[in-house]
Amino acid sequence: MICPFCLHKKTSVYNSRQTAKLNATWRRRRCEACERVFTTRESADPGSILRVGTAKRTVSYSRAKLTISILSVCDHRADNGEAAYWLCDTIEQKLYRHATTTNNAVTKRLITGEILDALKRFDTAAYVKYLARYSPNLDARTLKKWLTA
Repeated sequence: MICPFCLHKKTSVYNSRQTAKLNATWRRRRCEACERVFTTRESADPGSILRVGTAKRTVSYSRAKLTISILSVCDHRADNGEAAYWLCDTIEQKLYRHATTTNNAVTKRLITGEILDALKRFDTAAYVKYLARYSPNLDARTLKKWLTA
């Protein structure tokens, strides 16, 4: 790991822990040159694991697209960046579980469903915004059905 402060190529890990709910490792590192301390979080790259699409065409999963869609519907929140970060982690963990039974493939419909499920439990306003933006045939009756379900 390269030091983010002085760009020295050698750092040492002096504290490391597994996260409780996510598949990640938290590490405290110290630069051997400037001796400054920083934290890293190590996790699997979802783009190398998850594939999105149908049987005919698949593409690599993009966390950036997920983050942008969540940030855009959480723009009314003061903590929208942090909220989007943790929501993405939660959604990806659910996608990993689904991918184990489908040869690492997930559909856009599954991703949208997981996003809606997470947003409904987290923030009703963001949930409604997501429905409005990503459901092209949404009318008042359908929206009421989604909200009461």
